[in-house]
Amino acid sequence: MRIEKDWETYTNTVLETASGKNERNLPTPDEIIIRTRALFGSDFSSAYVLCDERNLPASKETIRESILHRHNVRLYWKSDFISMDSMENLLLSMVDFEVALASPFFIGTSRSTFSCFVGFEKFCRQRASFSGHYIYNAPGRSIVERRDNGTGMDPAAACDMLYRRAPLFPPPATRLHVAMTLQAHIAIIGDFESTNCATRGLHSGELVAGAPDGPAARHIEGFALHAPDTSPLLEYRVLLHDNTWSDWHRSGTYAGTYGQSLPIRGFGVRVTGPAMFNTGCIYAGRFSDTQDTVMAHDGENCQSRSRQGKLLCMTLYFYEKRRFS
Repeated sequence: MRIEKDWETYTNTVLETASGKNERNLPTPDEIIIRTRALFGSDFSSAYVLCDERNLPASKETIRESILHRHNVRLYWKSDFISMDSMENLLLSMVDFEVALASPFFIGTSRSTFSCFVGFEKFCRQRASFSGHYIYNAPGRSIVERRDNGTGMDPAAACDMLYRRAPLFPPPATRLHVAMTLQAHIAIIGDFESTNCATRGLHSGELVAGAPDGPAARHIEGFALHAPDTSPLLEYRVLLHDNTWSDWHRSGTYAGTYGQSLPIRGFGVRVTGPAMFNTGCIYAGRFSDTQDTVMAHDGENCQSRSRQGKLLCMTLYFYEKRRFS
């Protein structure tokens, strides 16, 4: 709970001018509890409070009694379990940090560096996106799960599925880890890069661009695949806004339009050269006119049945052909 006196000063002097108008950067404990219960309901019955207890606007007992009386939620503080008399603030903050990392659910504010670093540390330790991290300063009536792995402070961006790079389908059993970068141009957003091997030989994410639950106005206008010389040769094409297919493009070249707000309505990817005999490509898209995920592989057309849907999200994997089914 960022409710301390110094946080109030920071909010009034810095965040008041640097953040959005609909943000609640200085909520009361009541508001935080109400927003949390709006998501979890009656399952939310207790919480461990992370804050600077020496700088609270009211005593912890006053806050605890008020929350228990109003919402039937029991609050616990670190001073309930350890003596803080001889401990410096930095050490106390480290205690809170480790507790936050070990907790299955963490609720904070995206404007707090503590909250952001909790998320980023979780991501670094497990080398994968995590769940159960929420912020209470996002627009709306409830807390919202953050999707950016703690890398940003703007609440709208922190909760955007675009930055989670969540794949549309699980990888095939015979998946091959092929180093590659998917560079897509997304309307409203601009250029977006998704890299699956930031360090050679070390898997670090999926090839995903866009978000399946994003607005139709945030469609994909085109993309390019960039691969090192050691990767298989690729070709890809796109179904343009007028329902005509582009030519096949080689790796490193852009397929689609740029800066014209014109969506692509489908795409296809295929492996060429000697690698085509044992390496395949499987991919999927989500379109604006359906909730279904459309699957395709090895040069097949990935498009909505109506051929009118705008491409909102795409996922790409490679697999070993001989054992794929």
